[in-house]
Amino acid sequence: MLVSIAHGVLIANATYHGMGLHVWQFTPELNSEYYLWIGISSEFYNLGLAGFKSALILLYLQTFGLVSKRFRIACYLTLFYTLGYITANLIIEFFACWPIAKKWHPDLPGHCINRTAANTFFGIGHVTSDLIIAILPLPPIWKLSFPSTKQKIGLSFTLSSGFLFVISRHLGWTRLRLSLY
Repeated sequence: MLVSIAHGVLIANATYHGMGLHVWQFTPELNSEYYLWIGISSEFYNLGLAGFKSALILLYLQTFGLVSKRFRIACYLTLFYTLGYITANLIIEFFACWPIAKKWHPDLPGHCINRTAANTFFGIGHVTSDLIIAILPLPPIWKLSFPSTKQKIGLSFTLSSGFLFVISRHLGWTRLRLSLY
C-alpha cells in the first residue's frame, strides 16, 4: 500500500514536470525532468505490481492450497515467474542507459538499450502473468462441491473477473500506442 501511495505521489509530482502537456509545450529541460520523474515512478509502479500479484497468488495458496499438490506447484511457479520478470523489469528500467542519467538527458554520451524491445518483452510478461493469475483459481473451484452448477459458474466469474480487466487494459494500451504513431 505504501509503495502504491508513493507511486501516486510521484505521478502527481510528474504533472509539474511535463506530464500531461502537449508536445508543442515541451522544452528540452522539461523533457528531461519528465523522463526523470517517470523513470522514478515506474520503479514504484513495478514494485506495487509485484506486491499485488504476489498477494493474489498467496491468497490462492491460502484458500485452495490443500486441494492438490499440482495446484500448489502451479502457484509457486506463477509466483516465481511473476517476481522474476518484474525484478528483471526493475533492473532493466534502472540500468537501461549507461550512464544512467542518459535516460533523462539524451544528449549525454553513452548508450541505451532498445526500449521498444524491452517494453514489448515486459508487456508480454505482464499479459501472460495476468492471464495465468486469472485462470489459476478455476480448476480448484470446479473440484469443490456446490449445491448447483450456477454457483460454481458465479464463483468462477467472480474470481476470474480479472479477465475483463486484462482485456480492457491491454486493448486500451494497444489503442493508445497506435494513436501515437
